[in-house]
Amino acid sequence: MTDEAPTSCPYCDQRFAREQWQALHLGLEHDGKLTPAEREAVETARDEEEADLRTFRLKALAALVFLYFGFLFAYSLFA
Repeated sequence: MTDEAPTSCPYCDQRFAREQWQALHLGLEHDGKLTPAEREAVETARDEEEADLRTFRLKALAALVFLYFGFLFAYSLFA
């Protein structure tokens, strides 16, 4: 659970647990109706999502490299 209060879409009343998810929804579903403040929130949410994805990809790559060389090292010791 998050510590943020649930929020809802002002156009379709769909509820979201995080404001970032609401902003992403606004950008996807109601792009033509957005106010300048909502459009800025959408851009900020997209930037945060891209940063989160970049971090996830780096961690996944590090885990794969660690596993690959871990198994290679184990194979060299026990084979």
